[in-house]
Amino acid sequence: MNSRRSSTRRCRPWRNHPGIDQRTLARTIALDASTTGGVVDRMESRGWLERRTSPEDRRSRQLVLTDAGNALLAEAVPAMLQVQEHILAPLSERQRGEFMKLLRLLVDTNNAHSRAPSEAMK
Repeated sequence: MNSRRSSTRRCRPWRNHPGIDQRTLARTIALDASTTGGVVDRMESRGWLERRTSPEDRRSRQLVLTDAGNALLAEAVPAMLQVQEHILAPLSERQRGEFMKLLRLLVDTNNAHSRAPSEAMK
């Protein structure tokens, strides 16, 4: 289940940006290209995604979730939300908002110091 959880986190960019290429994915989730390549290889071998040739640039491969990848994501999201709720339960709504603002400040401020800075897609 542990590998499924980490893979589920990595499925989200494909669902939100179908056809994303591997290089853009790496920048979006703040992983280096080598690590991203390994993740993509493993997810492809499990049948969770496919690499397709880009119609715009035949050298580029688009990453697309398969039905199995979408099913995995649909299964995992409710569990993830339940865990988040459990973790944040001691905080009031106001405190949760402040906590998230402070986390975002830390992440944004320290992003440039990462070995693979995120260039999150809007």
